[in-house]
Amino acid sequence: EEGRAGGLHGGPGLQIGVEASPVDVEEQPQDQPKGALWGYLTKFKGQDAHIPGGHDIYYCMWVLLGTFTTMLLITGIDKRVESSPFRDAQLFALIGSFGAVASMAFSAPTSFFIQPRNVLGGHVIATVCSITLDYLVNDAWLPIIPVWVAGALSPALASAIMSWFGLIHPPAAACAVIYITGDEKVKNMGWFFFVMPVLLDCTIAIVMGVLVNNMSRNRIFPLYW
Repeated sequence: EEGRAGGLHGGPGLQIGVEASPVDVEEQPQDQPKGALWGYLTKFKGQDAHIPGGHDIYYCMWVLLGTFTTMLLITGIDKRVESSPFRDAQLFALIGSFGAVASMAFSAPTSFFIQPRNVLGGHVIATVCSITLDYLVNDAWLPIIPVWVAGALSPALASAIMSWFGLIHPPAAACAVIYITGDEKVKNMGWFFFVMPVLLDCTIAIVMGVLVNNMSRNRIFPLYW
């Protein structure tokens, strides 16, 4: 198996998003304010769940290789579109949240958060939320919501909708913040922001996840489409 806490099925180190089972939490009468408060506070001590260990050098090298090559493609395209003849269009391919996407694709390939439908579906939801909300923020439309409020509302809405559809992908919420709080260069993209950089980067992350992860006999990606 690859890694002390990893492997084909991820191991305890990759069980992201799974709620820990309560352990040794005293049951208190919830109909009494004091009991409810005590039950709430006892959760702060932790639930004595298993603490995941690290991984061996082979696992870490696959993480390094996959994350590097994925981000190198994205940064390379970003560098290219900044040069002529694309300079006047102010296109860009690099957004910071995809550093997290690339990292998850190779450090936690068995997490349901990073499966292709979550990557793509989560970003579709987050992008639609942030661009739509921008109509109530941007001075060119109907600015009734301050940017600092929208910066909190956009990822919150995106996360709630992703949860509803079972398409949770945390970096997508970061993408929503990047757009709604972005500068003029970002806002000028409008709905094209969904195509580039979002859809382009999602495609690169998924394709590289499939190509690189499956080079290792101890990795399988994706678990489902």
